[in-house]
Amino acid sequence: MKRFLGLVIIFGSVSFFALTSIYAAVDTDKVFNDIKGDLQNKGIEAGEIDGVRKPVVEMLEKGAAKDEIENSLLDLSKNGVKGKELRESVNSMDDLVKGGKSPREAGNVVSRAVHQAQAEGLRGTALADKVHEAIKKMQTEKRESIETKEERKETENVGTKMEEGSRKGNFPSGAHGGGMGHMGQGHGHNR
Repeated sequence: MKRFLGLVIIFGSVSFFALTSIYAAVDTDKVFNDIKGDLQNKGIEAGEIDGVRKPVVEMLEKGAAKDEIENSLLDLSKNGVKGKELRESVNSMDDLVKGGKSPREAGNVVSRAVHQAQAEGLRGTALADKVHEAIKKMQTEKRESIETKEERKETENVGTKMEEGSRKGNFPSGAHGGGMGHMGQGHGHNR
């Protein structure tokens, strides 16, 4: 009887997770279609929106809010970013999300870059280039931050090993000090 109950619980759990993921996929498609409808009502062509379907759905699956994505797409489109440039900008935004940035942060990076480019009078391809530049800068900063953390951790590990070695009387190679101060060898200070 316990085995049967265990199997029922396992089967029920698996079914629940399968249905949840199917529902989530349907919900993501519904949200994408809502975004598409809203943007079409604001004058963006359906083909432009369909061209960014994959990265938009991926960001939605990662927790991006409908409004965040919609506003970023609207900003880009209003500033003449279309076709290939629009796809590349949205793909770059998705890359940020895949790289660990929150969807909100990724949207903010794109939005700030668009507004900065606007202030500089950039439109279309030049504006898209500015967005890519901002995204690459953020990715580089993140990579450098990770490398710095890894280097700091490595340095801390070496320090810990040296400290442990000195307590045991063992020193890692090159950590002997080798300086002055050997006992019994005067250094000319006789009074």
